[in-house]
Amino acid sequence: MKIIGIAGGSGSGKTTLARHLVDKYPDTIDMISLDKYKKVSENTANLPKVKGIIDWDHPDTNDWDKLLSDIETLQGGTPVTIEIWTLGDDPQNPQYKIVKSRTIYPRGILIIEGYLALWHKDLRKLYSRSYFLQIDQEARLQRRDRVVEAGYDKEIHIPMHNEYVEPTKKFADVLLDVSSLSEDEVFEKAVQDLKKSHLLK
Repeated sequence: MKIIGIAGGSGSGKTTLARHLVDKYPDTIDMISLDKYKKVSENTANLPKVKGIIDWDHPDTNDWDKLLSDIETLQGGTPVTIEIWTLGDDPQNPQYKIVKSRTIYPRGILIIEGYLALWHKDLRKLYSRSYFLQIDQEARLQRRDRVVEAGYDKEIHIPMHNEYVEPTKKFADVLLDVSSLSEDEVFEKAVQDLKKSHLLK
């Protein structure tokens, strides 16, 4: 099983690209979204906070051990099931609700997508190919589909992006500027590169 990383800031189109690839090659590709590996079951007192607000953009809110364990299981040929959850709107007293589960099956290619997909060094070692989707901050913020509260972007999201996400583009095999590209154009560029790299036929 080959593993591909797709990173970039929130709103850059990572999930859209990953889903497009899975939809086009369902027998070859499956995906894991890092957002599904947040430490939602832990005591919130243990999670990093900024001015009393849980900093969900910080790497320490990710369960990296569980992620790496699940990848190892998939590499061994066994499916894994992850829980899909939703987060309440009150950052001071977050409530989580498991809404469903999803089973991920071993395929020829596993995509790991998320803004921190290039942050963890042990995860980076697993990639056969990696991408960072580049787009300016204003465009990213306009694209964001969920804001925890009015001050979250200014106090947490933007500083965390600058500290933990933007620097990881140096680890990407391909830096893809998506500023002026449509979703289909981003998809085509990724497919062309994967074929050139002999990861897709």
